[in-house]
Amino acid sequence: KTKIIKNTTSPMWDENFTYFINSVDLKLRKIIITIYHKSFARNVFLGQVIIPMDETLNEILKRGYIENWYHLSEKSKLTEIKTEHNNNGEFHFAINIINITETPIKKYKKNSKINDCTLNIKILDAKNIATLTPVPSAICKVYLLNGKSKSNKKTTIVAHNKSGSFLWNEIISYEICRENFEDYGILVKILDQQKTSYIVGSINLNNGSKKFSWQDACGMETEAWNSLKTDKEEYKEFTVQLRTGSDK
Repeated sequence: KTKIIKNTTSPMWDENFTYFINSVDLKLRKIIITIYHKSFARNVFLGQVIIPMDETLNEILKRGYIENWYHLSEKSKLTEIKTEHNNNGEFHFAINIINITETPIKKYKKNSKINDCTLNIKILDAKNIATLTPVPSAICKVYLLNGKSKSNKKTTIVAHNKSGSFLWNEIISYEICRENFEDYGILVKILDQQKTSYIVGSINLNNGSKKFSWQDACGMETEAWNSLKTDKEEYKEFTVQLRTGSDK
């Protein structure tokens, strides 16, 4: 928000606002500026400007800045403003299942199943990451989802931001029961290493059946998970569009 300008119909603010974002994602965004009359009872809408960045970015890059007058328009809800922004970045990984050749150790619980294979997910890299605040370094937290539980959390090494890309190249492994394969899933969250409450993005690998609330995978997430149903044990590589932090 700007400061309040009083007693004038021609307000002048002369304030700067800064957002950190990569140039690829910036082309897909719009800047929305809304002007209100400030009152004690309620703020009264005066007008709105919507600036598509795909039309102005090239001019900004040439001149370093642009300075224009814009006509104020009627108010539009944020949900009604269409943008081309549907890309939160891409996550690159490989996945496989290997049968355990040694005799598995039985569980102590009665009627529990035996873990007879190892599920590996190779966390490779993420790129074209777009965040409103800088994320100099990031970690991945990986969860094995099983039925109604989210357990076996594991954390990767720290990866440093290089022009919106992060490189891990690390393998995370879990022992699972192949018979219960359809009830498993893998949730990967990319977190700001300095502020781990901030989720940069996530992927959710499962069969998408919605048997459990977290089984909401679709598209490439489901395709990657279903690729594990074959008997082949080699790694299969996938690139999946990241969900936004609020999606998971």
